[in-house]
Amino acid sequence: MESDGCAGGAKGLVAAIHASLDPLRSRGTDRPTPGRASKQVAEDHLSVSLSAVQVSESGSVRRLGGLDGLRGIAVAVVVLFHANWAPSGFMGVDVFFVLSGYLITGILRKEYARTGTIRLLRFTRRRLIRLYPALVVVCAFVLVISLVARTAVREVGIDVFHALTYTSNIWSGGSALLDHTWTLSLEEQFYLLWPFLLWIALRSSTRWAWLPTAIVIGTVLSLDLFTGQSGALHTYVRAMGLPVGCVLAFATPTVLRTLRPLALLSGPALLILFFVPLPAYLTTGWPISIGALLAAPLVAALVTTNVRPLARGPLCWLGLRSYSLYLWHLPIMLLVFFHSPDAVPVWIRPIAAIVVSLLFAEASYRYVEQPFLRLRDRGRRRGSSLEAPVPRNPSP
Repeated sequence: MESDGCAGGAKGLVAAIHASLDPLRSRGTDRPTPGRASKQVAEDHLSVSLSAVQVSESGSVRRLGGLDGLRGIAVAVVVLFHANWAPSGFMGVDVFFVLSGYLITGILRKEYARTGTIRLLRFTRRRLIRLYPALVVVCAFVLVISLVARTAVREVGIDVFHALTYTSNIWSGGSALLDHTWTLSLEEQFYLLWPFLLWIALRSSTRWAWLPTAIVIGTVLSLDLFTGQSGALHTYVRAMGLPVGCVLAFATPTVLRTLRPLALLSGPALLILFFVPLPAYLTTGWPISIGALLAAPLVAALVTTNVRPLARGPLCWLGLRSYSLYLWHLPIMLLVFFHSPDAVPVWIRPIAAIVVSLLFAEASYRYVEQPFLRLRDRGRRRGSSLEAPVPRNPSP
């Protein structure tokens, strides 16, 4: 009975995707004109592409806080994983990847629909303004701690270099303090290729031009040519969550509503699996992590439904600070775990580390992230009036 329902849902999903792409492909290689009619058609088919925000015809922005709440859950289980309280909490990273692919692709598609192009250098510059300052502060903190303690200075220096050059998923100095930046490296390597290939696909008259692009990128990254590892760390296999989000960003509201009922199953399943030890072939094996598959219906549901517990309150608050918390939690945990006085009980160290991480994350969000976001937004306001509004807190 359930398998029949799933098969029917899958057929409906394929048909809905075909229907959603017809209007976009019918334009062929023609660029959209700035006239009201073409602009309205483009916005009709991209009405939910920004996911974390909704953009009205007047240009006003309304956040979809449910995605912030989902981001809050994702970062929370990653933190709990490093505290040894959630055996499969590392799958929170897969949730981040799906959100990131969906958000970024939606923003890029909206820019193309409004302007007829994707400005690659502008995209890269805006991501660096968004992500780099907080990363630099964390790297400086870790390096200073190492120099003051005169411990593992060389190893930490190598890790700082690879973190700042977004190559820490390939090479590591071995200090472990910045090991978690492999996810940032993986994303930035993906986004070096994806905007350009997406631009080519959107200009193509072939209906499915975007799909091979997404699959090729994900497959190449999944080969794990450099490290040959298959664990939760330093593996390109985990990148497949990004193409999942990219594909989801091509969906119309009809497709998203088709996926929404699946979230009633995938949401509870994902929450349970975070706290259950799972075999590697389900979480980090080829071709895709189960975490990414379960996250996709959740994103679809949260874009089309207002889920109040996620749209406001502690989880939403945590989601807005997820990038800073992700950056700070691992070095602080390692320092607290292994360098606390012997008088501090072992059981209290994870609690203390989480509290300190939250304080550092709040400071980073308020005094590092927000000022640079305002700087970035001022640059946007000086640009063309046809540019798509950008969410103030996009995923990392």
